[in-house]
Amino acid sequence: MKKSLFYLAIASLTIISLAVAACSSSGTDEPDHQGITEEESQQIALDYLLNSPTYLFDGIDGSVELVETLTARCPSCWVFRYEFESSHAGYGDRTGQTLAQVITSHTASIGVEQGRVNAAIMDAKWDMITQELVNQDSSDEQRSLSVAELMADPQYETIVTIEGEVSLLGELFCPCFELSSGGEKVQVWYGLMVADDKTEMPPVSVEGIENGDWATVTGKLKQAGQHSSLNDFWAESITVSDQPAIVEDVDPDDQLVGGTPGSCGYTWDAERYGWHRAWDADSFIPADQKPEWARFIPETTDTTISDNDVPQIATATVISVSCEEFQQLEAPAIVSKEIELNTGDTVTIMLCSNPTTGFEWEEAQISDSAVLELVERNYEPGEGAKQDPPVPGSGGTEVLTLQALDAGKSSLTMEYSRPWEGGQKANWTFALNVTVK
Repeated sequence: MKKSLFYLAIASLTIISLAVAACSSSGTDEPDHQGITEEESQQIALDYLLNSPTYLFDGIDGSVELVETLTARCPSCWVFRYEFESSHAGYGDRTGQTLAQVITSHTASIGVEQGRVNAAIMDAKWDMITQELVNQDSSDEQRSLSVAELMADPQYETIVTIEGEVSLLGELFCPCFELSSGGEKVQVWYGLMVADDKTEMPPVSVEGIENGDWATVTGKLKQAGQHSSLNDFWAESITVSDQPAIVEDVDPDDQLVGGTPGSCGYTWDAERYGWHRAWDADSFIPADQKPEWARFIPETTDTTISDNDVPQIATATVISVSCEEFQQLEAPAIVSKEIELNTGDTVTIMLCSNPTTGFEWEEAQISDSAVLELVERNYEPGEGAKQDPPVPGSGGTEVLTLQALDAGKSSLTMEYSRPWEGGQKANWTFALNVTVK
C-alpha cells in the first residue's frame, strides 16, 4: 500500500510541476509577476491552503508544516508540499454530512506560477481548485482495500474496491451480508437500492457465494440517509477471490497437520505442547487447556491428526425480527424461523419491542434445555428512548442469546402480551425451531 501511495504522490507532484512549468504565454492583460520571490510564492501557497474548504472546515490549528519545495522549469514557478491534520475524514465543506470523527493526515501539493496558484492536489486524489476527486487513469489497476483500511479513512459516495470474508449471507433480514478483514467489518447490500435523490442502483447477484468465501466487492460506502445507514456499503459487483496467504513464522521441525495454510490445518507444537494454525499465531490450543468447543481433539501428542480431528470454531448467528414483520400479519401474528447449529454455536435473537404500549415479551419457553440453553437476555432501548428527554412512544429491541449444547432438536417460543390480568395475550408469537448437529 505504501508503495502505491508513493507513486500516487509522485504522480501528483509531476502533474503539478508540469502545469506550473507551462508558463502563461496566452497574451493576457494580467499583471507581470515574474519578479516574485520564492518566499512570497510560499506565502501565497500557504494562504491558499489555510483558506481552502477542507482546512476551513476542520483543519487543526498549528498542524500545517512545509515539507518540500520543488522548483519548476519556468520563471517564478514553484511547487510547495504541505502536511496538516484535520479532525474528520473527507474533503471540502462537509457541512450537513455524517462524518467519521478521526484525526486525518493530509498532504497538499500547491503549484504557484508567477504569483498565482494554478494547480493544487490533496492526498493525490482531491483537486483543491475544482473541489472534486481527481480522475485517475482507468488503465491503472484499482487496488483492493481491506475493510479496516476503508474504515480508517472512509471515503463516502466514492467507488472503491474492498475484500474480506463473507458471513451472515442469507441469515439477515435484508439483502445484505457482512464482509470482514483486518479486524473490521462492514454490511454489504446487494439488492435494489434507491438513493435519496431517487437514483437506483441495480441488484447484484450473489449466486454461488457462500459464507466463508473470500470476496472482492466494488461499490460505495454510504452516509446516513433516508434509505441507508452510516457505513452501509452498496455493492456494484461482487466476485469470489482467493484469500491472501498470511503465514506466520513456523518452526521447520513442526509437522503441518490436516492440510496447508488456507484449509483448516493445525500444526503440532511439541515445545509448547499443543496445536496451532500455521497462518494464525493466536489459534494456539494447549493440549491440557482445551476449550469446550475443542473437546473432541484426541488426547494424544500424535502429529498425524486428520482433518476430521481439527476443531470446528463455534459460530454466532443473528436472527432479527422487525415490528413490520409482525404487523403485516393478522393478529394474533406468529413468526416462525428454523436454524441448524453445531454444538457450541450461539444464536442471538433480536425482537422488536415497545414497553410504552403495555406489551412485553414473556418468559422464553424452551422444549429441550439439554439441547438449547438461554444464556443471556436483555432489553436495548432504541435511539429515541436514549434521547434526553426520550421521544414519547419510542421502543427498542428484546435481545436473547442461545447456545447449542448437544445434538438434537429443540424449540423456543415467546409471546408478546400485556401481562396484567385481562390484558391482551399472545398478540405476537415468535417461534424458533433448532436442529443441533
